Amino acid sequence: MEIELSEAQAKLYELGELAWAGQEIVITRKGKPYLLLVTHNEDSDPDSLTEPNTETAGEG
Repeated sequence: MEIELSEAQAKLYELGELAWAGQEIVITRKGKPYLLLVTHNEDSDPDSLTEPNTETAGEG
């Protein structure tokens, strides 16, 4: 599912529920992919959540 950032802000709770149900949520900005909404895995490394994506950081 793709949704524009401005619309996603108003529907964050609903989008979170969809993500937990397994739906891939791509948030777009100006028509281009901007964010991927994913659920947090309790077994994942918490530091990985705060590390910037250096491949795309600064684009846009």
